[in-house]
Amino acid sequence: MRLLDKVPAARLMKDAAHYTKITTKAAWKTLGLILSVASWLFSALTGILWITKAAFRLIRRRPEKATEKSS
Repeated sequence: MRLLDKVPAARLMKDAAHYTKITTKAAWKTLGLILSVASWLFSALTGILWITKAAFRLIRRRPEKATEKSS
């Protein structure tokens, strides 16, 4: 005798619906976490790029000002 022969169909459908509900909720939470981390990383990388760009602009302008003063 197989195991599924002992389980009523209504009980099996109820368990399948419950399992689907749990896995769907977990999938949405995981997706939300992934999007939250991606948003944080995007903000951090944008900030790093902005600081790097500003630093390179300052470094590039500094020698020009020094040559103008000595002229």
